[in-house]
Amino acid sequence: MEKGSIDTLQQRGYSSSKRQAGRILTSVTGLFIAVIVTVFPLGYFLISYQYIAGSLVTEAEINAAIILHAVNVTPELYEIGRETLSASISQRLKQGRGEIRRLVNEKNVVVAESADKIEPPFIMRDATLMESGVAKGRVEIYRSLRPLLIRTGGLAVFSLLMGGGIFFILFVPPLREIRQTEDIVQKSEERYRTLAEAAQDMIFIIDRDDNIQYLNSFAAQQLGRPIADMIGRPRRDLFPPDMAAPRKYDLTKVIEQGEPLQAESSAILSGRKVWLSTSLAPIRDADGQVTAVLGISRDITERKKARDALAASEQHFRERVNEEVEKGREKDHLLIQQSKLAAMGEMIGSIAHQWRQPLNTVGLIIQDIRTAHQLGELDEKYLREGVAKAMSIIRHMSATIDDFRYFYQPEKEPHKFNIAEAVVKAISLIDASFKNNNIEIELDLRDDVTAVGFANEYSQVLLNFLSNARDIFIERKTPHPRVVLRLFKEDDKSVLTVSDNGGGISNDIMDKIFEPYFSAKQKGQGTGIGLYMSKMIIEKSMLGKLTAANNGDGAEFRIEL
Repeated sequence: MEKGSIDTLQQRGYSSSKRQAGRILTSVTGLFIAVIVTVFPLGYFLISYQYIAGSLVTEAEINAAIILHAVNVTPELYEIGRETLSASISQRLKQGRGEIRRLVNEKNVVVAESADKIEPPFIMRDATLMESGVAKGRVEIYRSLRPLLIRTGGLAVFSLLMGGGIFFILFVPPLREIRQTEDIVQKSEERYRTLAEAAQDMIFIIDRDDNIQYLNSFAAQQLGRPIADMIGRPRRDLFPPDMAAPRKYDLTKVIEQGEPLQAESSAILSGRKVWLSTSLAPIRDADGQVTAVLGISRDITERKKARDALAASEQHFRERVNEEVEKGREKDHLLIQQSKLAAMGEMIGSIAHQWRQPLNTVGLIIQDIRTAHQLGELDEKYLREGVAKAMSIIRHMSATIDDFRYFYQPEKEPHKFNIAEAVVKAISLIDASFKNNNIEIELDLRDDVTAVGFANEYSQVLLNFLSNARDIFIERKTPHPRVVLRLFKEDDKSVLTVSDNGGGISNDIMDKIFEPYFSAKQKGQGTGIGLYMSKMIIEKSMLGKLTAANNGDGAEFRIEL
């Protein structure tokens, strides 16, 4: 409705121009027909009248000359020659032309007359008989103007018909189009005026002088004054000050720039504070000049409240999200700490497995030295060999400590590393524990497969798989336990699979094993963060993929980088 109202109201100048053109065309048409109907017959009448008058004057003068000559020759003609005089004044009379010809003496008495039957109105011309400078009488000739009037009337009828034909040919189609356009515009204006009056929006028109040209009923109702009291009045006298001042700037901007404008503002209407969304659009005349501004104000108070409530809700939601994110960070931090503690416990257990045999060997060496001393067999050579053997074992134990310390030291930047070397490194840290539990490790590794990431963290993930497999073997007392590691390339990706024959993962918990704090081990034997951290390392830190599935007699973990 708003767009149609704007278009229609902006056409007011155009419709006014159409009406003006219609009036001009009607005036020109009337003048043209009047000229045709009046000038032609009138011109014909005047020209014909002058011709008749001239011919009558000439005939009168000729007759006067003839009679004057006859009278001069025979002076008694005035007294005795009526028939001769009547014949004289009848000379040059054309047959069929109705005239009255008279000879009048100086006493204004008709001396002779030649008369036809003619009908009024008449035209009369005369000529004076002069003798020695003295008037002796005059000759009068009368002729009827009825034939001329009849011809003039016929010409007028012909002119009227011709003017009417020209009018219908040249002027009726344009007039009809103008009338149709006026009707269409008038109906359109009436239709949109009806819509404007029925609208529940404040619709108004302000001219360039900031005076109100139009207000719809709803606007008048909201302002609390009759429409008749507001039309033509300055806007600032009718609108509340909090509405008048800001709108003045907006109205001036629309008038100067000729572009529509949208704004929101608050106002006091009908005793309550409301929010209005106002659309302002320029109204142009036929020359394209902005003459006024159309405004449509809509009450958006409820929408404003809903929007503010939504914004408050979004802010509250954002704060809750931030709180949950912070809790998640704390949770991740706790998981990392727990993972570190679990790794430390795993490292201590691995060190214990690695050191158990060397410590036994050192203990045997010390006991052998004591026994040799008691038996008197401890000489310099025997002591030197025993000490050298013990120190070699101690140096191997120290190297083992360094291996574990470097293994658990985090790396700062990703780098390209050889995956087979990372696998061998992880196995070396748990090899003693596997041997103590008679667990077989089978390797099928390609030496040329590399990846970009963190080598120590990759080995830590692998160590986690091997530790879980070892615990499953011990818990389930698996006969002939075996772990198979295969490294190969697939679609330009490195793939490492770790398979065991420990009986596999139950389908009920398959989709939960990578969740934090979930453990399939007996209570107190697992933290539930090993596989979760492994997935985080592979997929978040190294942008790879870690999956698990049952394969044959056990489980299979697959790492893709």
